[in-house]
Amino acid sequence: MHVLRDRIPPAILDAYLSQYGCEIEPDCLCFEEPYQAAAACVPKDYAIVDCGCYMAPQAYLFEAYPVYLGIDCYEASTTVRNLRRFETRNSIMLEGKIQDLVGRILNPGKCYALCIGVPDESAWDAVRKRFPNHLIWYPARPTEATGVGKEAILSCLHQLFKKERANP
Repeated sequence: MHVLRDRIPPAILDAYLSQYGCEIEPDCLCFEEPYQAAAACVPKDYAIVDCGCYMAPQAYLFEAYPVYLGIDCYEASTTVRNLRRFETRNSIMLEGKIQDLVGRILNPGKCYALCIGVPDESAWDAVRKRFPNHLIWYPARPTEATGVGKEAILSCLHQLFKKERANP
């Protein structure tokens, strides 16, 4: 299943994945299933706030939304500098800690926050406190979805993981 990879123009994918310090591969661009579930179920008039986006290839799943805001502090935790993030026409990228930046989001009620694969529980707490609509997902932990589309997102996520287990 490569829904995301198939959305990214091959020349862009190759250029971004060949950057020095890139830690993703063509067959594993991100934890794709939670992003797919959100893209399928969050109303298209919401802004997407992706807390912990890393290089943000998943921005391509949210091109139909008014804004895809990616937040990540990768450069602060490594010696790699100038790692370009994937960007779409609606992308805005912020460098910094989730805990420091989410409080600056205006009208969090019209945003859907994603915190996917982020191992920092204080980041989860910041997302919970700021956004009434959010999805927090981390491997081998309970999935947390709240607000708009909650049941649909959880159902979709369950189906995506079920499908992946059936077709490895």
